[in-house]
Amino acid sequence: MTLEDVGIIEGRAAILRFFGVASWNTIRLRRANDPGFGMLFHRNPANGRPFIVANEAAQWMIRAGKKPRPARGHSR
Repeated sequence: MTLEDVGIIEGRAAILRFFGVASWNTIRLRRANDPGFGMLFHRNPANGRPFIVANEAAQWMIRAGKKPRPARGHSR
């Protein structure tokens, strides 16, 4: 059984591919601004690499897509 069978995505490059972003800074900013997103990330105690559980991340993306977004700009 491999990590992919369990649904664990380990390492920055794999996490970037999973979320479809090009920069780790995008992940850092989203973690800082959205506490729910930050809770998806864990560290491997053996090597210190970040990892996420794919099922948890997919569920978070579905919930985040359903949240109403605040209006942009000035509302009167």
